[in-house]
Amino acid sequence: MDYTTVYNKLNYQFKNKKLLITALTHSSAVVKDFLSSYERLEFLGDSLLNFVVAEFLYNKFPLKKEGELTYLRSSLVNEEILSAVIDRLDLYKHIIKSSGLEDAGKTKISCDIFESITGAIYLDGGMEAAKQFILSSIDIDKILSNKEIRDFKSDLQIYAQKHHFELPCYIINKTDESFNCEVRINGKTLGYGTGRTKKDAEKKAAEAALTVIEGDL
Repeated sequence: MDYTTVYNKLNYQFKNKKLLITALTHSSAVVKDFLSSYERLEFLGDSLLNFVVAEFLYNKFPLKKEGELTYLRSSLVNEEILSAVIDRLDLYKHIIKSSGLEDAGKTKISCDIFESITGAIYLDGGMEAAKQFILSSIDIDKILSNKEIRDFKSDLQIYAQKHHFELPCYIINKTDESFNCEVRINGKTLGYGTGRTKKDAEKKAAEAALTVIEGDL
């Protein structure tokens, strides 16, 4: 293994190289009394990852409720997100595995490797090193800006509370095929939205309102 290359990709240099080897070793390559697989490190890294992301969200969104925070966390630590990090760092080729292992499970293996590396960094360098690796690897703000993930109604409510305004008022009108929504704050209309459900119409109205607000900031 070219340790220098891997260290540069991770932006972390291991003091104990055996931890890195274990973090990159798939169970298919394990030979009795010779190598250990990454599974125990994966278990540890999974817990660390959830804690670090939960702490980040807890501090970033002081007004969001438990369910909302849980939803956001699951959007940030899912298999696709973590495997994409391994792809971006081009680390899959460094995984120690049997030659017969099919690449069909590449996404899951890559996700597992991210977690096992996290666990290895924690054991080697402590919590701050693991935290830095996680937060520098996952572009949380970019992911949260995804319109499919962002909770526009909660964000609009947070904006109103932060500025000591009245809470957003959603006015719904139903037609034969859709719902139309108008959202007001302090009696001022800030956005309109249309959707097949009331919830969708409110979300789109809140999104429109935030577009106006954020454009003025």
